[in-house]
Amino acid sequence: MKCYRAHPIMILENLWRFLFLLILPLVRGFFAALQGGLGDWLAGAWFDILVLLVMVGLSVIQWLRFQIRFTDRLLQVDWGIFYRKRSRIQLDQVCTVSVVRPFFLKPFGAVHMTVDTLAGNSDTVDLRLTISRKLSEQVIRGQNLREYDRSEVRSYRPGTVNVAVLSIMMSNSLAGILFLVALISQLGNLLGEAFSNRIVGTFQRFAQMMAFGIPPAAAALAYILLFGWLYSVLLNMVRYQRFTVGRTHKALLISGGVITNRDYCIALDSINFVDIRQTLMSRLFGIYSVFVNAVGFGKQKDDLSAVLPATTRQGMRRCMAYLLPEYREKQRQLKPNAGAIFKFIIEPIWACVLIPAAATVVYLLFERWRDVTVFIGVMLMLPAVWFLAIRLWDFFTSGVAFDGEYYTLRYSKGMFLHTVIIPKSKMAYVDVRQSIIQKTDQKCDVKFRTIFESRNIHHIRNIDRQEAIDICGLDVDAGDETKTPIRPAVK
Repeated sequence: MKCYRAHPIMILENLWRFLFLLILPLVRGFFAALQGGLGDWLAGAWFDILVLLVMVGLSVIQWLRFQIRFTDRLLQVDWGIFYRKRSRIQLDQVCTVSVVRPFFLKPFGAVHMTVDTLAGNSDTVDLRLTISRKLSEQVIRGQNLREYDRSEVRSYRPGTVNVAVLSIMMSNSLAGILFLVALISQLGNLLGEAFSNRIVGTFQRFAQMMAFGIPPAAAALAYILLFGWLYSVLLNMVRYQRFTVGRTHKALLISGGVITNRDYCIALDSINFVDIRQTLMSRLFGIYSVFVNAVGFGKQKDDLSAVLPATTRQGMRRCMAYLLPEYREKQRQLKPNAGAIFKFIIEPIWACVLIPAAATVVYLLFERWRDVTVFIGVMLMLPAVWFLAIRLWDFFTSGVAFDGEYYTLRYSKGMFLHTVIIPKSKMAYVDVRQSIIQKTDQKCDVKFRTIFESRNIHHIRNIDRQEAIDICGLDVDAGDETKTPIRPAVK
C-alpha cells in the first residue's frame, strides 16, 4: 500500500497538544520577576525560545509519523511519536464519510475528513483526518460506497424558500444566544473590552427605546430571545445554502454550505430510520421536513441533518420515491381510543395551570415586580399552550402501522410531530407497558427502541394491548406481565 501523509496544516493543529509545556516559561518568568525584574527575565529568554522550538519540533515529528495507507478494501492509519498506534477500517464496513472544508482551510487546500462505523460510539467519530482535498477524493473514490456512474445519480436541490422554511423550523433562541455571547466575547478579546461594552450599551439603549410600554427589563429579555432566534435562523440558512442530496445504488450523497462546505456519503444499509418531522405551524401549512438517522451522520456540531429541508406533501412523496423508495409511510392500523385524550394532555395541562398560579403568587408578594411578572407569565404561557395544541394534534394522529418489513410510527416528542419509518431489521427492542388504569380496558403504551451509536425511543401511547403484541410479533405467554420489557421473539 502506498503511504500518504496528512496535510502540513496538521502541524499547527497539533500544537495544542503540547500547550502544557508553556507552564515552564510561565514558572521561569514568575521567579525571574521575583528575583530581579526585567533584566533577569530577558537573560533567560533563551529558555522560553527553546521551549517553543521543542513544541514546534514535537508537532512536526507527530505529523511526520502520521501515515495513511488505503486500498479499495482497507483504510489504515498509523500515528504516535513514542507509542505507535494503528487503526484499520474495512471500507465495506464504513457507514458514513464526511468531508468538511472550513473557510480557514480552503486557502491551503486542506479538509477535515471523518470516517464512522458501527463499532464507534455516539460521542466521537472513529477516525478523523486532516488531509488534502485531492487525497480525500481519492479515499472516497476508492471505497465501495462511491463506485457509481455519475449519470445514474438521482439528486434533489431545494430552493431558497425551502431552505428558509427549514431554518425557521430548526432555529431556537437558546442556540442563537449562545452563539451571540461567544461572538461578543471573542470580539471583546480581539478589539478590547471597550468595544464589547459599547455593543452591550447600544443594546440596552435600543431595548429602552423600543420597550413600547413594556418594562425595560422584560423588553430586553424579549429582544435577546428575538435576536438569538434571528441569528440562529441566519446560521442555518448559511449552513443549508447550496444543499444537494443524491442517491446511488449504495449510498446517499449530501452536500451543502457556503462559508463552510460539508459533504457526506452515507451507506444505505447504515440508515436506521427515516424521520418526517413537523412543527405545529408547518403541519398547518402542509410543510414537511425529512431527516435520516444513520451511523455517523449529524453527530458533529453544525452537521447537516436533513435530507429534504422543507417541501409540500406531494413534493415529499415525489422526492422520497427516488431518494428513499424503500421507506414508504403507511396509514395507521392501531390508534389511541377516544378515552385516552387525558393521557396525552396531562403534562401540558399541568404547565398551563402551574404557570399562572406561580405568576399570581409572585404578583401578590412582590409589588415592585408586577409589570415584569405579568410579562414573563404571558411569555411562559405561550409555549405551554403551544405544547397543549401539539399534544391534542398528536392524539388525533398518533398510531402504528406495519407492512411486514417496515414500521410506521406516528407520535409527538417535545415540540415536534414525528412520522418515523423503521425497517423491522433495525428494531432492537420493544417495550410494552400497561398501567393499572390501562388494564381495565386492555390498553398499553409501546416504546420502540433503536439502539446503535445512541439510543432512540419512539413512544406510542394508549393502543390496544393484544393488537400491539400481534403487530410487533412478540412472543408473550398468557400470564406474562407487561410492566417489564418484552423482547421480540427470536427464531
